[in-house]
Amino acid sequence: MSKKNKAAAKPEVIKDQDSLNFSLYIFLFFTTILLPVFHLNKAFDITLMPRTMLLGVFVFLFGLYFVGQIKEFSPWRHPAVILIFIYLGASITSNILSDAYREGLFDIAKTSMFISMVLMGTMVFYKNENWSKVMPAFVAMAAIVAVSIGAQQYITHVIMGTKQYTKEGLPIVYKVVGIMSHKNVSFSSYVLLSTSGIAIIKGMKFIL
Repeated sequence: MSKKNKAAAKPEVIKDQDSLNFSLYIFLFFTTILLPVFHLNKAFDITLMPRTMLLGVFVFLFGLYFVGQIKEFSPWRHPAVILIFIYLGASITSNILSDAYREGLFDIAKTSMFISMVLMGTMVFYKNENWSKVMPAFVAMAAIVAVSIGAQQYITHVIMGTKQYTKEGLPIVYKVVGIMSHKNVSFSSYVLLSTSGIAIIKGMKFIL
């Protein structure tokens, strides 16, 4: 390749890498920070349905933007991907045989979006060598956001609040739901965040 051709190719490589880095940041920001805090107070389940809806929109838009950039990597034959699709097939089969077909359709939709996120995440990490350096920062930010929300609710309702019970007659600590819809799930998420952060920071080179 001549010097002229090399000079012409270099800006294209830089442009592609910038685009891939942007994809990595968007993917991590959505999955670790935006999606966990998204909720709608007027929904019957303030977290599950709204986040599933937002996840579906993200999978569609991000898929259109990013999948076209991947040309030389295909995860379809990876054993983990095969197992995920076996799980999807088992989920579809069990829901077809179930009487609660409406809940079954929702479960199939959730599973399909989860598989889509796994595949897109795999491709994003595969194309970005810096993912192992960037991810711990996003996990740390997610932990700070989650703990801050839970702490604010605990101070407001338990420490500073004057009521001892909720409108439903439950102890006021049930108001401390954090980024989840129930206090028990919220407290469990804090443990999961801490252990996930430690696992990523200590063993990130073995994850992918």
